[in-house]
Amino acid sequence: FFPPPFSLPLPPPLSFAMNVNFTPDVAAAIADVRSDASDTNWLVLEYQDKKTLKVEKTGSDGLAGILAEFADEKVLYAFLRTFSGDRESKRVKFVFIVWIGDSAGGLTKARVTTHKGDVAKTIGVSR
Repeated sequence: FFPPPFSLPLPPPLSFAMNVNFTPDVAAAIADVRSDASDTNWLVLEYQDKKTLKVEKTGSDGLAGILAEFADEKVLYAFLRTFSGDRESKRVKFVFIVWIGDSAGGLTKARVTTHKGDVAKTIGVSR
């Protein structure tokens, strides 16, 4: 003998809170890098405070422009649009870079552990 089927209430849908916040200009900068109509092909995000990232700089000179922004005392997140393929087949590729300078503070370095996933989701890339 088995009891009649019954249903349990479903748990509420999971919602994931972001561990990091973004200034309002971040979304527009990401869209600009993603746009084929724009010459902008990179952006660098830096911490405005412990939980908020802001656009430090954008540019159109590729990886060289990003590398010029990296400094030993900073933790930065970069997003690059580049092309891959040969003359007959060019494809757009997106690269997500996390820079942790050697001289950055220990707590700032530790924040990357919880923030980089949220940054990747916001930019729209998978790790």
